[in-house]
Parts: sequence; C-alpha cells; structure tokens
Amino acid sequence: MRSIVEWEALTGADKLTAAEVRLIEAVRKGRPCAIGIKAPTEKTPDNRIRANFLRMLILGATPACGLHESGVQLAGAWVDGKLDLSFCTVRGQVLLQNCTFAERPNFSNARLAQFDLIGSDLRAGLLATHMCVEGSFHLSKIVSARTVDLRGATVRGRLACSDAKITCVGREALNFSNASIGASLFLSRVRITGVVRLNGAEIGGQLECTGASFNSASSDANAALNADSMKVRQSVFLRNITAKGRVTLSAAKIGGMLGITEAEFHAEKDYEKVALNLQSTQARILYIRKLSILEGKLTLNGARFEILTDDGQWPLERHSLVLNGLHYERIAGKAAPTTATARRSWLETGSTQDDRFFPQPYTQLAKVLRAMGHDTEARKVLIWRERRLRSQARQDLLIARDDTRWPAAHRQWQILNAGIHWIGDKLFDGIAAFGYRPFQTLISAFILWLVASCVAQFTWSEGSFAPNSDVVLTSSAWQNLLLEDCIPEIGEAAKSECVANPADTWSRVGKPGMDWESFSSLGYALDLVVPVLDLGQTSAWAPSKDRGPWGRGLWWGRWVLQALGWMIVLVFAAAVSGIMQRDQE
Repeated sequence: MRSIVEWEALTGADKLTAAEVRLIEAVRKGRPCAIGIKAPTEKTPDNRIRANFLRMLILGATPACGLHESGVQLAGAWVDGKLDLSFCTVRGQVLLQNCTFAERPNFSNARLAQFDLIGSDLRAGLLATHMCVEGSFHLSKIVSARTVDLRGATVRGRLACSDAKITCVGREALNFSNASIGASLFLSRVRITGVVRLNGAEIGGQLECTGASFNSASSDANAALNADSMKVRQSVFLRNITAKGRVTLSAAKIGGMLGITEAEFHAEKDYEKVALNLQSTQARILYIRKLSILEGKLTLNGARFEILTDDGQWPLERHSLVLNGLHYERIAGKAAPTTATARRSWLETGSTQDDRFFPQPYTQLAKVLRAMGHDTEARKVLIWRERRLRSQARQDLLIARDDTRWPAAHRQWQILNAGIHWIGDKLFDGIAAFGYRPFQTLISAFILWLVASCVAQFTWSEGSFAPNSDVVLTSSAWQNLLLEDCIPEIGEAAKSECVANPADTWSRVGKPGMDWESFSSLGYALDLVVPVLDLGQTSAWAPSKDRGPWGRGLWWGRWVLQALGWMIVLVFAAAVSGIMQRDQE
C-alpha cells in the first residue's frame, strides 16, 4: 500500500494503531513524533508501528497524502517486522531515535539525506552496505546483539557511534570496511564484543576513540579492532581505551597525529601474537603516553612518522616490541627522552626479533639525534650498535659450530674464529670505540705508553738491557764487564762483587759508554709504541731474554707493543683523515 488512505481503510486487527495515527499527524506537520522516551522492551498497541507502514511514510507515500518534505522523526516506537529500504531514495531525513527494531533493518544501497538511530535497540543488527547518506549518520547509544554492517557505505557528514553497546561474540560486531566518511568518525565510550572493522575506510575528518572497550571474545580473527589500510585526513586518537585482542592499523595513512594515551592492549601470551600492530603505518606525529601492553607485543616495523613524541614508557619485556624499519625525523615533547642512555632499553628490546639483531633502530636514532644536535649521544648509540652487530656475528660463528653437516675440523675452526673475532672486537672497541671516538686512540696510546714505560724501567733495573750494537757487544770493554756479570754462566766474579746491571755500569760517567745514548724508560717506551717516531732509544738499547724474566718478557712483548702501537696510529690516522666517515652515518 502506497497511500495513507489505504492504510486508514483497514479494519479489525489490521487497522492503524494509536502510534501509527500519531505518526501520520506528526509527519504531515513536519514535527517529531515521540511515542516514548526510551527504546521499548516489549511490543504494545500504544508503541507498535508496522515496518511496511513506516517504509511508506519514509518514502513519502503519494503526493495526495500531504506529507511534509522534512521526512520522518520518530522516537520510542516498536518497529514490528522488517524495515526494508534497500535501493531506495528517501525523501527528507530519517530520525528513528530510541526505537526497537524486532528484525534487522535493511538500508543497503539506499540514499538518505540524514539518518539517525540514536539510542535504538538494533537487537537483530543493521544491514546498510553501500548506503549513501548526504548528511550525518548517528548511531550513538545503540544496542545490538548482531552485526552492524556498513561495508562500503558513504556518509558525507560525520558518523557518530559513541556510547554504543554491541555484543556479537565470535563474529563481526561493527563493520565499516571500505566505508567513506566525509567528516569525523566517533567511537568514544563504545562497549563492543566482537570484531570492529575499519580496514580500507576513508575518513575526511578525524577518528575519535576515547574511553572505548573492545573485546574480540576469542573470535577466529582474534582482532578486536582492524583498521588496516585505513586513510584518515586529520588525526586518530585512541585515548583511555582497553582492547582485548589485536588492534591493527597496518598500512594506515593518517594526515595528522596518531595519539595513543593511557591505553591498554591485551593479546595472547605467545610472543608471536601482536597486541598493537602499527606496521607500515604513516602519520605526521606519533604521540604515545602511558602505553600499556599487558600481553603480546607492539610492532612498528616499517612505520613512518615525522615526529615521535613519547614519555619513554614502552613495553620492554622480551619479544614485546618491534622497531625494525621504524622511521622518524625528530623527537619532540618535554617528556620525550633524547639521551642515548634513556633510549637504550627501548633500542635493545625493539631491535631483536626472533632472536636476531636488526641494527636499523640504532642507525635511525643516531641519525635523528645528530640532526637535533646531540652528536655525543648519537655516537654512543652507534657504538652500541657496533657492539651488538659484532656480538651477533660471533654468535653466528658459534651456531655454525653445532651444524653437523660440516666436518668436525671446520666446526672447531668456527670456535677459534669466534675467539679471534672477540679479541679483535675488544681491541678495536677499547682503542677507538670502532672509530666513532677517534681521539680515544690518544688515551689508548697514553695507557700503552705507560705500560711500556713501566716494563722498560723494570727491565733496566733488572739489568736486562744491552747496547744495540754489534761493535759495542764485541768490544773489549763490554766483554771485560761481562766477566763481572752476576749471571753465573757468564761472570767470574764473586756474587758480592758482581755487576748486576752491566748496561748501567758501562754507560756511567768515566766509563766506555759514557757518550752512548743515555737510557730513558719513558723515551724507550715512546720510541717503541709510536713507530712513526725515532727517538734513538730502540736503536741504542735492546732487551736481553737471558738475563731475567723482565728482559725475557720485554724481548717477546716488544713486538706486541709495536703491533698495538701501529694499530693505534693507523686507526687514529684513518679516523682523523675521514676514511671511516663515521660522522656521516
């Protein structure tokens, strides 16, 4: 029936109800019709409005019916039957507030000017796929036990779903997949059990989600909120929310800020489960404050932000954070840590994935700190990165040790190779911090010089130095002095009259070596460990390995000291001349 006259002609059980009569009068005058102030819990003659009758009024009936162009404004009614407006173009607005729908309304592919279901009981759900609303669509305070489906819908104004309560265990509760919203989407204070889908949705304003509760209720998808590939022109705010199940914004593009404050995320305890997935997410600002990952992990691999603003409170348990591939250009905010020490635990946790080390988080932080003028802090980060890289390399060698596909000799070589690498890494770290602190080589050189000076002095005092000259050693003066040497195999004098230090005696005033190069332990050590210098000490004096333990030690150790000296000189020269180019990282 398309006219009011036909409905008014019905008699008996089919005649118009009191609520329907009131609604006709209100629609003709363009006024709201308030049957009740709350969504009814049961059907009565005073609140019952048949779905087909309501459909006729929404579509405008016939011109002779005299309905106002403003549309239908109804509150507190029980809509009996299935309201089907699929593929219909609706005249005026449809405001159905605090109504109870006995069956699922169908607005698929419908076109409406304004749509309002505030406070309504959609116990059977809502089907509105590919619906188009020229104005705003209000779903605030609705209650539903079935799916509210708006896949592919277009709302040119705002879409408000705040304070909604949807319980749909094991299924999709709210589906906005591929929806287009011209203004903002509001999901504040919602209580949703089931899956919320925003994947592929486009939002022209912002996504506001404050005080919301999401619970996937162990659905197969295990996603409490799925917003993968969502596009938001302005900002996304997740404030004071609780999510049990995965929340994913993978590949989402946000024009403004992604703000996550005082939020709790729960996933399965298995570390493979992701509580908050921001993989490949893009936004201008990432603002994180009082974040709590109670179970699962936060993944940021491949995410890109211009500004990172946080309070340093990140999940730091093992396997709880993934930072590999995270890019940001600046760290901002009073509470945001900008020192290497404050970021160290964050880096250590986020750079390990599946027990493998990924250096990119260290490189990225160092780059940002250097751009912000914190060069010293940046170098600390790069030094830590180098240590972990080399530790991983040694670990890989040791893992190969247990590979039974290789011969036993090869596996043993891997152990030796790891040991050689460990020694080299410790030396390079200690000498110049892997080249990131070139002037640390001066400290290393100073320590090496002091050690060599002490050894040279003890060796001289022991009498284990001799002139470094074949002519002197074969001269009669030196040979006669050896006859008085305290070494029994050489000297013939009594122990009380023997010469303990022939070199010192030979070079004293009035002795044959008086004009020989005077020995200086400091000068000898400097000549030994700085190979580019020639002070004449090493060419004038040489240790003897047969006179005592100090002499024997220096005789063998001088090559080690010289090698370390060469290493320090080469590292310093390379660092200063820019060969390593460390400051450009």
